[in-house]
Amino acid sequence: MGDISGELEGALSGVINTAIRGSIIIDAIIMEVDEPSFTCTVNMRGAILYNVPLKVIIGSKPSIVGIPKIGTICLVTFRDGNTHCPQIFAAHEYGKLLIDCEDIELMGLSLRYNNLNLTAMLNVITGAPISEPGNGSPSALQQALSTALNL
Repeated sequence: MGDISGELEGALSGVINTAIRGSIIIDAIIMEVDEPSFTCTVNMRGAILYNVPLKVIIGSKPSIVGIPKIGTICLVTFRDGNTHCPQIFAAHEYGKLLIDCEDIELMGLSLRYNNLNLTAMLNVITGAPISEPGNGSPSALQQALSTALNL
């Protein structure tokens, strides 16, 4: 069996050398965002860069991507130090966070489960009138909820 510590040292050395080559980071300002293509236009100290990816995409689309606010400061990095391969490293403010997954859990609460419940409640609120006993018109609760939700 080979020297594991030597193999590990060689692998780490390769990773560090790659990271050093790709560690150019420059501040810029977000000028425009193309959400469907996950790209943006930035002003990097007077130089305008177009179609800068908001995130490195592995596969066909990102699972999580922040949509930065127009005018916010961002950090642009260049993959492998190549000035033709810019990408957003981070932004100061985001207007939206797009997440593509089956469920999100926040402090023990499942958004998927809560969304299913909300959808069911909206179907009741916007559905057929629920008659109150002896009244024949939509229930006061149904009308109040519909009004509160501007439906």
